[in-house]
Amino acid sequence: MADRKPSSAEEYQRLRRILIGRDLDELEMLRARLDEPELRSEETSRILPRAVDLSANSSTQLRRSMQPVVEEGLRTFGRRDPQGFSDVLFPVIGPAVRKAVASSMQALIDGLSRTLEQSFSLKSVQWRLEAIRTGKSYGEIVLLRSALFRVEQAFLIHRDTGILIEHRTTDPAMARDAGLVSSMLTAIRDFVLDSFKVASGDELETVQFGELSIWIQGGPRALLACAVRGSAPTSLREVMQENLERIHFTHYEALEQFRGDVSRFSETRQYLDACMLGRAADSVRSRKVPWKPLLWTAALLLAGFAYWSWFDAQRWNTFLSRLSSQPGITVTESRRSFWGGTYRVAGLRDPLALEPASLLEGTGLNPANIVQRWDAHLSLDPTFAMRRALEQLERDLSRTVLRFETGKYVMGNEEDVEDAAAEIRRYLDLAEKTNRVGHIAVVGSADPLGPTDANRELSRRRAEWVRQRLIQMQVPAGALTEEADLSRTALRRRVTFRAFSEPRAGR
Repeated sequence: MADRKPSSAEEYQRLRRILIGRDLDELEMLRARLDEPELRSEETSRILPRAVDLSANSSTQLRRSMQPVVEEGLRTFGRRDPQGFSDVLFPVIGPAVRKAVASSMQALIDGLSRTLEQSFSLKSVQWRLEAIRTGKSYGEIVLLRSALFRVEQAFLIHRDTGILIEHRTTDPAMARDAGLVSSMLTAIRDFVLDSFKVASGDELETVQFGELSIWIQGGPRALLACAVRGSAPTSLREVMQENLERIHFTHYEALEQFRGDVSRFSETRQYLDACMLGRAADSVRSRKVPWKPLLWTAALLLAGFAYWSWFDAQRWNTFLSRLSSQPGITVTESRRSFWGGTYRVAGLRDPLALEPASLLEGTGLNPANIVQRWDAHLSLDPTFAMRRALEQLERDLSRTVLRFETGKYVMGNEEDVEDAAAEIRRYLDLAEKTNRVGHIAVVGSADPLGPTDANRELSRRRAEWVRQRLIQMQVPAGALTEEADLSRTALRRRVTFRAFSEPRAGR
């Protein structure tokens, strides 16, 4: 059979397949992906988290868009399941509520502390020392030490099933009855809730059996019960609430899915152990007061305080003695606190006198604890009078000027040089008397006109000529130096002087 010649349509389709066949395949794949909801949902789930992160980091538009949806969801959840909403917030809201209650209790304790401030006994002294050592208020220590109690057992019970999850006790013989006690507490709780009219959300908090009482703290998924013997302070309930919140925070999922397996709750023992507090009243009452050791301790403390007070006074008197021996310093007031640690000194001080803080070295006193107030005055001490005269001569020399003719570095009339030499000799002699070393800088200058190098050389030669003439006029050469001043503000065609002094080495 002869081969059939392809029609034009077939050739067109073949050509079309060759040219855009790959694009057609990709379009078909895209159509299939768009028509498959599960595939599209899976791809969106992989992309959506990244898109949310990018939007949250780049702008606030996503947050503004999601806020109404989240708020409405929370409101709906709260109306539909109030108990579930409360269970979720329990580990977060509980600490805040407890903190507010603790603030109120602290105000009560402070009031009690002020009431008890006037009381004085050996026990109150012990409590005050304990308050200082622990950082707690005196009233809080009184409440804790006055309430003689002991937590003998702690039970963690699943709220819905009544099964005992964990149990801690001070007496191992009581451990075998823990399950029975748990069942009894659950039965009593259910009986009260079923038989009496109670408000929604109310809980059975205390069961009393003579001196023994059961304190019960309720939570969304578990109950914490403590068997307390004696009169316990209200702070015990705060401890129970705090540890029950920690149990819910760390084991909430295990409590919610609880089916009787208690092996997952071994870590809760640490929270139950934290509730095993108190002091046994019998042991406290039967204890004999160690009078002799207490008296010896008090005597040693008193002797130690007396020695420390004497030693502190010696340090302070050493500092005051140093101040009084310094010329130009007059102490008019000094005070040291009875308990030591804070000091005050005031008086008059010449501006040229030694800095008082430098006298503290070696005394052991802390400068931060000393309040000083010094009023300025001019002392009549000869040393300070000469120092002030020396400073006046320095100012006079700075105003002395030797003028030169243009282009000259030699003066025709040397009378001004002789006057300057006499004034410099007086300055150096006075510096020697005040145990200081005087220095004189001879500064030459020239007109700013002309080459800089020539002006520098002319200024130097003028200063050198004056220096040599001063040496010839009995001014010590070691006290003289020469300088050339080329600044725009320099005095023109003249030589000036700059005098200064420093303490003599080894003073």
